[in-house]
Amino acid sequence: MVFDCVTNNGDHTLVAPAMDGCTQLLYTNGPSAGTITFTGFAAGYDTKELNTIYGNKFMIEIMRLAGVSTYRVKALQDPDPRYEDKIVPKVLWRPEPPGPTES
Repeated sequence: MVFDCVTNNGDHTLVAPAMDGCTQLLYTNGPSAGTITFTGFAAGYDTKELNTIYGNKFMIEIMRLAGVSTYRVKALQDPDPRYEDKIVPKVLWRPEPPGPTES
């Protein structure tokens, strides 16, 4: 597994890896952040979380197994309030407490 920190200071492309493995990239948007394009991947998830707002951070996980490459994006800041009405709240499942035991 490879870990790296990257500053987004302009449009660029992430290319699918040539060898099997996993990479974690911590992206921080710089003052001239640009669009990140993904190429050569079989599938990608959560790219809607990417933006070009200065200072925003994202974790991008790139995986390749048996020649199949995928990626996943996770925003590390609060969601943009302009889109609050489109955010589905996370509901945690909580088991019911046990009832009284019969003796």
